[in-house]
Amino acid sequence: MKTTPFAACFQPQCGIGISSDTCRTWRVPSPPVFVDAVGPNCLWLTDRSTQAHESIVPLRAFIANHYTPVGEVEHTRIYVRNDRYADQGSRLQADN
Repeated sequence: MKTTPFAACFQPQCGIGISSDTCRTWRVPSPPVFVDAVGPNCLWLTDRSTQAHESIVPLRAFIANHYTPVGEVEHTRIYVRNDRYADQGSRLQADN
């Protein structure tokens, strides 16, 4: 049985007739909140050192550049998109 590295699941997959240039320019909407639930409470992704978002280099860079960590709840890390954090940052900090 052939195995595929976890990070390979996030490589762009373009269909027949779609150029690689077009595929690279597509934008994926960024949600206002990013949750990394890798940890002991997850059923199948439990090892942060190999399965957390940081283990996927492009995703790690994207989160680092566009999101602010706001907390951790039961081993689940929560990040807010920077533009939303700038709007609500003082309120979020006051709630902690």
